Amino acid sequence: MTIKMKDIIRVEKLHKCFKISWKMTDACNYRCPYCYMKDAVAKQNHTPQDFVEKIASRIDRLIEVQSKGRNVNLHLIGGEICLYDLVPVIDKIKSEQLKSIILATNFSAKDDYWQRLTDYLRQRNVTPNIISSFHLSQCDKNEFVRKAIKFNTHVKAVVNSENLDTYRPYFDELLDNGNCVEVTVERDDQNKCVPLTEEQQSYIDFLNKELLKHQTYFNVYLKNGDVITFPSNISFIDSIDIGGFDPDGWVCTAGIDGIRINQKGDVQRAGCRHSSINKIGNIFDDNIYDKLPKHNFICRTKETDSKGVFKHKFCTCFGNSSMWRGEEDD
Repeated sequence: MTIKMKDIIRVEKLHKCFKISWKMTDACNYRCPYCYMKDAVAKQNHTPQDFVEKIASRIDRLIEVQSKGRNVNLHLIGGEICLYDLVPVIDKIKSEQLKSIILATNFSAKDDYWQRLTDYLRQRNVTPNIISSFHLSQCDKNEFVRKAIKFNTHVKAVVNSENLDTYRPYFDELLDNGNCVEVTVERDDQNKCVPLTEEQQSYIDFLNKELLKHQTYFNVYLKNGDVITFPSNISFIDSIDIGGFDPDGWVCTAGIDGIRINQKGDVQRAGCRHSSINKIGNIFDDNIYDKLPKHNFICRTKETDSKGVFKHKFCTCFGNSSMWRGEEDD
């Protein structure tokens, strides 16, 4: 299915919670060649445990001010988050509005680490959702699959024409055991998906259909009245006729429906790097809670690659916010 960019009028998140995305560190114990932040990972700027706990202790007030009474979904990302003891980190966030936590990890920590963490979260009535990244060259494949099945994780992987056939039997085993499997097709220097064989593309389409049975992420509204549900921002981006998403001039609810914190404690509306998004402040600033966004904003995305060539935005906001054409809604 191909969607014409000109026909899209709205992209709407389905979950009405307030989402906090927290990038805890750049450091990682893996060295994946396709990692989008491999340059940062190579520097190994690891945020200390005590500083991470201090950031967590400030999140309660942020929830009180910005969530407007909604349930909160905390998304922990890195680098690699299991470099930290996460139980004392999360224990600093006392708010009863914290209802779910997404744990984005390479899943390299041992079983007892994950058992202790998930037991702790369930005791607090917080739902743990582990997103485990499957890296063929970095892990014991059978051990990864065993743990993913045991903890019922949502498995993600970056695939290309060279590795997909190797991944496939492991994906099939995971699917047979009820796991979600979500794949990203590797992109070239022009930000285009690398070519796959017809059979491989058919398998990718199958995986996306299977994923939709387990996960609904956001709806896309078209001018003709059609509404299409997507399980991930990746499957949506890959379906647009121009090879990306171009929301320049659209209204965006980032900062209202979700917020972003980095490893230094800097607070932003979202993780975008375009001109609409500026640092709001730091979570340790005395006046940071007064400076949190109170209104939607107009997206101004003009992303370029390292050579200054324009490329369409690979938007990751849809789990945190909704967007619509400015002329369609105020």
